[in-house]
Amino acid sequence: MPEPLAGLRVEADLAGAEERVRELDGAFGRSLARSVLDVECLPSRVIRHWTSAPTSGEAVSRAHEALRRFERACAEGVRAPELTETRLLRAHAYLVGGGGVLRDGAAWVGGESPVTARFVAAPAEDVAPLVKDLVGFLARRDLPVLVQAGLAYAQLEFIHPFRDGNGRLGRWLLQVLPRRRRLVRRVMPPLGLFFVAHADRYFAAHQAFRDGDPGTWLAFFGAAAEECAATLLDRVGQ
Repeated sequence: MPEPLAGLRVEADLAGAEERVRELDGAFGRSLARSVLDVECLPSRVIRHWTSAPTSGEAVSRAHEALRRFERACAEGVRAPELTETRLLRAHAYLVGGGGVLRDGAAWVGGESPVTARFVAAPAEDVAPLVKDLVGFLARRDLPVLVQAGLAYAQLEFIHPFRDGNGRLGRWLLQVLPRRRRLVRRVMPPLGLFFVAHADRYFAAHQAFRDGDPGTWLAFFGAAAEECAATLLDRVGQ
């Protein structure tokens, strides 16, 4: 069962990661934005296979539509006066198509049932109050941007409030929150792709978060942001 976040007190220094992220956005934000969102907009299962799966014309068309929806949802999220529960539901509905409704059944990741799952999400009856708490956490301004973004993403994944599209909404949040708080102007590194490429590290860190250790998760999240930004700076700058 996820613990509430709204009043959480946590100390973490992700200043190095924030500096790298700002550097990437300042140097290549305009040219990279569409390429980053082109990956982050996809369903998680597609990201896991996108480098090896053959690409059909229909798949390309679906990807273009997903990108269009993701770009629009990000723009609306950045412009919104605040990130309310209604805004999260609306973003999910637009990203997924026909979504925007909190689940009323069990949810888990990995395995064919909760018994064999990699982790089991919050009980359905706790989803609504946990989402309300998450919205309260998103309104805070006393935390460094990446600390807030990292904790919000981890909590959203733990809650898993929807039957499908939780990963896309999490990646949307990682693009929207840093732009709202002016850490970046155009784009964050593609952390969703990084998480998939380093799945074992990701799941171990998220397990620590679920076990009540946000510090271990934030150390991983900060390292992921810094490493991902540094890699893009090196490759794009060549």
